[in-house]
Amino acid sequence: MELPVGLAVFCVLYFTGLAGAQRDCYEGCINNVCNVTNGVCSEGCRDGFYGQRCDRNCGECRNKPCDKRTGSCKEGCEAGWRGSSCKQGRIDL
Repeated sequence: MELPVGLAVFCVLYFTGLAGAQRDCYEGCINNVCNVTNGVCSEGCRDGFYGQRCDRNCGECRNKPCDKRTGSCKEGCEAGWRGSSCKQGRIDL
C-alpha cells in the first residue's frame, strides 16, 4: 500500500504506531505524540507536566497547573511549599 506523501512525512517525524515507527513518548505528551528524532511533544503537555518533552512534573502550584514551558507557578504555591516551581517544602520550627 502506498501512502500519501503528507502521511509518509508524518510517520517519519512523529511516533504514530504506523509502519513500525513506534516509540513511547513521555507520559506528559498530549495524545502520546512526539518527534521521532528528539522526543519533543508535538501537541504540548498535559496538565501537571512541563518541558519540551513534558517529562517534568509540576510542583505544588496553587490553582494548578504550572507553566508548560518553565514549570513556574503563576499563582503561587499551595500551603507548605515554596520556590518559583513550588517544589521546595517549607521548614517549620
